[in-house]
Amino acid sequence: MKGVHHLLLTSATGGLALVPLSPLIPSGWLPPLALGLIIGSLAPDADAADAAILHPGLPGRGTRARGFSRWILPFFGYLIRYLVYYPVWAVLRLLFGRRCSLAHRGLLHSLLGAALTALLTSAYVALLLLFTGGAACDLLLPFGSALLAGSLLHLVEDSSTVTGIRWAYPWSERTVHGSIRTGAWDLRPTAFIVLLAAGGGMILACPLYAGWVTPYQAPAMLLFLLLAWGIFLLVSGVRG
Repeated sequence: MKGVHHLLLTSATGGLALVPLSPLIPSGWLPPLALGLIIGSLAPDADAADAAILHPGLPGRGTRARGFSRWILPFFGYLIRYLVYYPVWAVLRLLFGRRCSLAHRGLLHSLLGAALTALLTSAYVALLLLFTGGAACDLLLPFGSALLAGSLLHLVEDSSTVTGIRWAYPWSERTVHGSIRTGAWDLRPTAFIVLLAAGGGMILACPLYAGWVTPYQAPAMLLFLLLAWGIFLLVSGVRG
């Protein structure tokens, strides 16, 4: 699945889940949640030289959007590639031998890789913040949590592709895969993005036009997201 699909699917899913809950979330948490989700949506591909997180071409005409695309994403991409992926791979190579390779969709495309990416990246950010004065260290929890959530959604999305994902790598080679071919023309990811935007937008608008009580909005959104993702995985022919 292409980087833009990962970015849009993960951002739409996370954003739709967070909007109804925003009154319960400290306002200062929203930027690190958004940042972590966006980075996580692309983080597992940091093991590939042509990954979008290393060479992003994200849309945006504003200076801030271009700066985020050109500097912030590659910063985290190379941090994950050289300070998370390679060191952890070296340790696992000693433990598991040739079973652990540097091939794409290996370590970073697994539950272990997603967890270590979120944990170690947050640790590096904490060290950086402490070195620069310790400001905003209280925002590491929402950032790391969103980074983990974004990475896991990336794995779910790649599970719909022909190559698939080895979720329990390096302990198991069992692959969960579907029928979407990365790089080929396939309407399903785009159609799913439209479905998320349309369905989620309707639920968000219901309190304004249908007289819904706001507390029902969050569970309705969660149910919609679960059903929408279930339909997408079913249509994508995901199997293990």
